[in-house]
Amino acid sequence: MKGLTSTAVGLSRRTYETLRETVYHARLANGLRLYIIPKPDYNEKYAVFATRYGSIDTSFIPPGEEQAVITPPGVAHFLEHKLFEGEEGSVFETFAALGASVNAYTTYGLTSYLFSTTDNFYQCLETLVDFVQNPYITEENVAKEQGIIAQEITMYEDNPNAQVYNNLLKAMYHHHPVREKITGTVESVAGITPEILYQCHSTFYHPENMILFAIGNIDPERVVQVVESRFLGQGHTVQGTIRRVYPSEPQVVKESRVEAKMSVARPLCYLGFKDPELAGGDELLKRQLATSLSLQILFGKTSALYTRLYESGLIDNSFSSYYTAEETFAYSILGGVTPDPARL
Repeated sequence: MKGLTSTAVGLSRRTYETLRETVYHARLANGLRLYIIPKPDYNEKYAVFATRYGSIDTSFIPPGEEQAVITPPGVAHFLEHKLFEGEEGSVFETFAALGASVNAYTTYGLTSYLFSTTDNFYQCLETLVDFVQNPYITEENVAKEQGIIAQEITMYEDNPNAQVYNNLLKAMYHHHPVREKITGTVESVAGITPEILYQCHSTFYHPENMILFAIGNIDPERVVQVVESRFLGQGHTVQGTIRRVYPSEPQVVKESRVEAKMSVARPLCYLGFKDPELAGGDELLKRQLATSLSLQILFGKTSALYTRLYESGLIDNSFSSYYTAEETFAYSILGGVTPDPARL
């Protein structure tokens, strides 16, 4: 890895010789961090605009305040949906007119908005920043969205895989909000108001709590200039620290076994392992890589155990394993369809 070099518009550049990649980085005056990887041979261009705000952030103290704000489960996911409905219509239609595909997703600790395109990249980039930073939320469109998301939640209640996964998290965790569904429940979504959404947006969608990543046949300096121009006159200053509040969580699981009956052709069985060793920063990344690699070696499709279980008929190709970790929780899950959960 070569050292940092500086370019125009506050860009720094770092080359990773082993990966044969060059990454440009800039930090705007409002705190937003940008990372750009030019790929001259790429036809497709991509950008992701993400905030460190996910489903577990239901209790927090905004910068400059002392009182904790407590929100219903599902607000981060709800807000993701609402941002796609602008005052002038659907954001999906705007991107489609530019020849681009746009999407978003919410995880436990992150909400990300992304697009891909072969043309009109800088127009798409302007649109991405604008719609994420400028919510249009009313009593009427919140009520409409509550109905849509309630249908989505109900649909997942009939999904055996979703039910097994949700039950497993509730069995592993006593209090941590990771035990709640990312979508929330029909009841919690009914309690979401425009005021709650605006407060969460102003707290978590501040540029200092966000990151923008772009890759493709693009000019790093122009990317920075385009993004910077969308914040002119908005008056963003350095935000300060958002204090997230999480309940104390025992190291032991809440329940060792949970069963549910549904109409399925064959039973589903998942095993969960609650990881009490939490980490952050580089240590978190190392732990994610090491644990994921270990799971692949022990339970992957080329492992001796997988072969033995598969040949015995106890599992099929739905069997998988994975590790999920954030700074405040971590767990491993493995399982799939099996004719005999007790034997597995």
